[in-house]
Amino acid sequence: MTVFWQALASGIAVGVVYALIALGFNIIFQTTRIINFAQGEFVMIGALVGYTLTVVLGWPIVLALAGVALISALVGIVSERLIMLPIQRSSYRYSWIITTLAVAIIFRNLMGAEWLYGREDYRVPPLIPGVFFVGPAVVAYQQVIILVIAVILLILIEVFYRRTFFGKAIRATAFNYNIAGLMGIPVPMMIRLSFALSAVLSGIAGVLVAPLIFANVSMGILIGLKGFVAIILGGLGSPRGAVIGGLIVGLLDTSVRALAPEGWGNFIVFGVLALVLLIRPTGLFGKPGAH
Repeated sequence: MTVFWQALASGIAVGVVYALIALGFNIIFQTTRIINFAQGEFVMIGALVGYTLTVVLGWPIVLALAGVALISALVGIVSERLIMLPIQRSSYRYSWIITTLAVAIIFRNLMGAEWLYGREDYRVPPLIPGVFFVGPAVVAYQQVIILVIAVILLILIEVFYRRTFFGKAIRATAFNYNIAGLMGIPVPMMIRLSFALSAVLSGIAGVLVAPLIFANVSMGILIGLKGFVAIILGGLGSPRGAVIGGLIVGLLDTSVRALAPEGWGNFIVFGVLALVLLIRPTGLFGKPGAH
């Protein structure tokens, strides 16, 4: 029973991180109808930049989060140029797969350069060290911080979409970019903004998850794939599905890791993805045609 509660506490904390990444996938998909396979690299960049700002430069965490958000937004805008321009110039239907993978490789090699971060693992200290007990489960303060910041971000995203001009313009672009353009909405700017917003969410997710794992240039691959599983499970095009899918993947991953031999966590998570694609390709909350 103790193992169950421990896995539940860890699963929720990791799950909200996957939810942020899945939401990032969803934001870009809604405005462009492409799946950005470089999404995990935004997480890696956020984690390493967060390490630099907090550990190397000694910035306070609030200032560091603002710095990561700014740099992530710039990276998102650059990636939009790197991805969308080749797609617009290509007549090949699936060119987005190649371009997003190419951008992922570019970012990974750039950050992995010897003069920047190399191939080393970087230990990032928790934002607040220490643990406390909830019944039989040991909960780290870092897990609580992850949950609180992630929930605040999810609420802010919802408010942004429903209460601001740019949020409503992105929603209109996602609904139909041809009609949105005729209504005077600058569609290319909204697509650029969606990339920046998606990168900010994933960059902050990188800062939050870095104290739980080592930060390095290879961390984006697996964590990005699990964010991808979360959005496919929840349903492409559904923000609610992204959040629920992230929580399911987090709980499933940590539970299997706690109860089964090492390596089974990834096997079960990706096995669930295959099962969902076979039984319900649109995911739990996805709309028909999203795939």
